[in-house]
Amino acid sequence: MKTLVVFPTKFEAKAVFSKFAHLRLSPAGSPEPAGLVGDFFEARAADMFAGLPENRRGDSFEFFVSGVGCAASASAFSVRALSGGADCVLLAGFAGGCNPSLKPGDLVFDARQERARRAAMSVGARPAKVAGLDKIAGVQDKAALFSSNGADAVEMEAQIFKRELRARGADIELSQFRCISDAFDDDAALEKLGFGTDLSSGDMTFSAGGFLLGALRNPGLLAGFFGFVLRAWRARRVYDSKIIEFLEAYSRFGGN
Repeated sequence: MKTLVVFPTKFEAKAVFSKFAHLRLSPAGSPEPAGLVGDFFEARAADMFAGLPENRRGDSFEFFVSGVGCAASASAFSVRALSGGADCVLLAGFAGGCNPSLKPGDLVFDARQERARRAAMSVGARPAKVAGLDKIAGVQDKAALFSSNGADAVEMEAQIFKRELRARGADIELSQFRCISDAFDDDAALEKLGFGTDLSSGDMTFSAGGFLLGALRNPGLLAGFFGFVLRAWRARRVYDSKIIEFLEAYSRFGGN
């Protein structure tokens, strides 16, 4: 079984690429996969984790950095999924919290695949309803999603990635493993502080001039931004360790 693991950004990909990229199967993948948008590599599960059950040693992973949710990243994702011959997809990374009970560093999953569900629960993730939005969710967005449809968390990729697969006639199950980066009442106001998305690639962008201008126009945004950065850094420490644990548990569990 071949599982495509997709990370929207280099930050979400770093732990896996740093630990496993040297195991890549040549010639599959980027020549020197560093975890940048567009980078990918394939590795055998048995090379990544010792002592796998006999029936899991033939499994493999392909790891891909897609870019954040937009038409370009959805197209790149579907090409990777179909050309790489993926049997299923795991979408891993951060999400915003909509449910007030979730705090930064909490782990959630949204999956029908039993293997992914078991692996996620084994590392402390809780089942969640993860909604999609075509922009970075602010406080009002998260509140509306929670009150209107009971969303626990919000992200930008899964819905458009699934839609792209359907448009190409591909019946590939997509599961999500997410770490909460910002709570329901956190508002980093990133789009007002020079952060954005390159719609031609899905890569994240940052403008120092935009940051300074946004800070001058709205000095009050800085406290929220730096608070978000600190909480997100702590959440990333959790994510970087748990994504490895999750992949190992996923490798050991049987089923599809």
